[in-house]
Amino acid sequence: MVQLELTRRAVEGTLSAIFGPSQVSQDETVRTFFYTPGELTVQFQSLPAATQKALTEFSAGINAYEASAYASPASEAQQVPYEFFVLGQALGLSGPYQPAPWQPEDSVAVGNFLARQFGGGGGSELTNLQFVQYLENELIKTGSKHPFSTASAIFNDARWINDPTAPTTVPGTAPGARAGASPARADSTLLHAAAGLPAISRAGLAKAAAALSADRKTILKTGVTMRVLSHGGSNAIAVAPWRSADHHALLWGAPHSRSRCGSPRGARRPAVSPGSPSSAPTRT
Repeated sequence: MVQLELTRRAVEGTLSAIFGPSQVSQDETVRTFFYTPGELTVQFQSLPAATQKALTEFSAGINAYEASAYASPASEAQQVPYEFFVLGQALGLSGPYQPAPWQPEDSVAVGNFLARQFGGGGGSELTNLQFVQYLENELIKTGSKHPFSTASAIFNDARWINDPTAPTTVPGTAPGARAGASPARADSTLLHAAAGLPAISRAGLAKAAAALSADRKTILKTGVTMRVLSHGGSNAIAVAPWRSADHHALLWGAPHSRSRCGSPRGARRPAVSPGSPSSAPTRT
C-alpha cells in the first residue's frame, strides 16, 4: 500500500500534500509535463473495453484490501504498513494515514509515468558533464594537444553509449556487412551530440548539481526517518537450494516483468551460503 500511495502521489503531483514544501518543486514538474485528472479520465475512457474492465477490477481489489485493513484497530495493527503509522503521526492524525480509494485513472497515470521514465532513457547527465569537464581540465593542465577530442575518447571508454566492437549474439545484417568486420570506434559520439546542445555555464552546472545533491539528501533523510528504502532499484526473488526442484539456488531478477522465454527473466544461479533463507524478496 505504501508503494501504491507514494507512486500515485509522485506521478500525479501531490507529494507536497503529505511531505510539505520540500516536494513542491517535484509536484510542479509533474503537473507541468504530465496530465490533468480530466485528461487521465479521457485516456482511460479511450482504452479498449477489456482493459477498462481490468483496471476497474484491479482498483476494486486494492480498495477491498484497504477497507479490510482499516476495518478495526486490530486489523490496522496487523495489516496497515508501519510507514502509514509514522506518516499519520507526522501529519497530526489520531491514527494511521489512510490513502484515498484507488481509481482506474491512477493506474493510467502510473502507466504514463513508467512509459516516459523507461522510454526516455539517459540519466546522470549532470554527473557525466562534470566528468567530461574534469577530463578536459586535466588534459589542458598536462599540455595535451587535443584535450577535447581526447577527453571525448576517454569518456566514451568509461561511459560508452554504444560500443560497435562489443561481441554480440546476433550477427549484423547491414547491407554490405562482412563477417568479422570491426566497425571504427565512435570516439566523436560525445562531441557530435554536445554540438547540438545549448552551452551550460560552469556556474549553472554547479547550481544544478547542488540542487540535485540537495534532493538526494532529502530523499535519504526521508527514508531514514520513515525507516524505508531511500534508493532506487528493481525487484528480485532469491530461492535457496532446498526450495528448488533441482536443488540449485535461484535468483529471479525483475519478477514483475513478463517472461518471453521458458525460464524466468534474468534467472541466475548464484552461490548461496548454508545459512541463507529459503527465499527472500530483494531490491537490486
